[in-house]
Amino acid sequence: MELNLSPEQRSQLELIALHEGKSVSRVVMEAALFLLEHDVDSWEWMERNAALHSGEPFLGEREMDARLAKIVRR
Repeated sequence: MELNLSPEQRSQLELIALHEGKSVSRVVMEAALFLLEHDVDSWEWMERNAALHSGEPFLGEREMDARLAKIVRR
């Protein structure tokens, strides 16, 4: 399976994986399994919130920098 992520999304995913101590592929797999296991609730939640996040990166650059700095300080 192929994922097409923006550079910002890829960076955020890498930060999440680093923070969780997991590989990026493991984080993606766990997210996919969560969606499959909670199909109805998750899809409804995603549809409700899609309008709020359409076209916007998950985190702003400042927030991503702040989180990375926090991780690096540990």
